Amino acid sequence: MRSSPIQVGSGFYRNIALGNNSTIATDPYGSLIAWGENLYGQTNNNTITNYSWTQLSNGDAHSLALRSDGLLYAWGRNNEGQLGVGDTVNRQSPVQVSGSYTQISAGASHSIAIANNGSVYGWGFNTNGQLGDLSY
Repeated sequence: MRSSPIQVGSGFYRNIALGNNSTIATDPYGSLIAWGENLYGQTNNNTITNYSWTQLSNGDAHSLALRSDGLLYAWGRNNEGQLGVGDTVNRQSPVQVSGSYTQISAGASHSIAIANNGSVYGWGFNTNGQLGDLSY
């Protein structure tokens, strides 16, 4: 436990997102960096480079990253389909989610994204109607 701020690493960061027990960030060169609990692969031990990442979001044990070209990548726990890739297999490495998006947000076990045309899409856990489709 720390009761006052400490510097994380020795570099500088452009974006940052917190999950339940993990953190993802981008450095000024576009590399995606993650640290913390990695029980489901949510910290993606490999860095992803050579892209401009515009948004990051962490759920309870999954992560989302949106590139400047609108492509969305997800990794980590997927027991409720929260990665949006059509199955419930956990992913240790980022996988592309179909579609093109402008905004993303990861919930505990669900994800929401705004598509380029303004439509809102949701996937994953929906016990309380958090996906907005009222089919819970």
